[in-house]
Amino acid sequence: MLEAWRGLEDRKGYELHIHGFGDASYRGSLERHIQECGLVGCVKLLGPLYREEKWEKFCSSSIYALPSYGESFALTIVEALSAGLPVVTTNATPWSHLAEMGLGWVVENDVGQLRQALREALSLTPCQLKSIEKQAKRYAGNFSWSKIADRYLGTYHWLCDRGMPTPDWISV
Repeated sequence: MLEAWRGLEDRKGYELHIHGFGDASYRGSLERHIQECGLVGCVKLLGPLYREEKWEKFCSSSIYALPSYGESFALTIVEALSAGLPVVTTNATPWSHLAEMGLGWVVENDVGQLRQALREALSLTPCQLKSIEKQAKRYAGNFSWSKIADRYLGTYHWLCDRGMPTPDWISV
């Protein structure tokens, strides 16, 4: 992420905020890398966020990026979508359909591809961001607890009554 951010010619005034936790040696290595890359003024290494503070951060952000080498679900992507954010992630997450839906970019774990996705994301107009916001919030609704509960109940009903048509979320 830092290498991709460093290579952006025009960051359009955006800052990169990195949130999370790690041991002191890892944090120190990130801080040194930020300095070595000349990114001190445009990258902030911040701590983890929880509950309301995390939601406030999502709501005050413009784009969410999760470059990853492996995620089983990446709940933070659902949270970002719930806040209406376009998402930049890698194909190591199970979110490849976001690009097809126009809700973000899914790239290989490649600095050049990540940089290009960030370049495109930073170039979105306010109108484009607003359009994505509406679509993202609508899509994220599929992951609400009430929708999940409805699917569980539908699955149980289908299992008990095999005469019912197979629900569209089940592949047999």
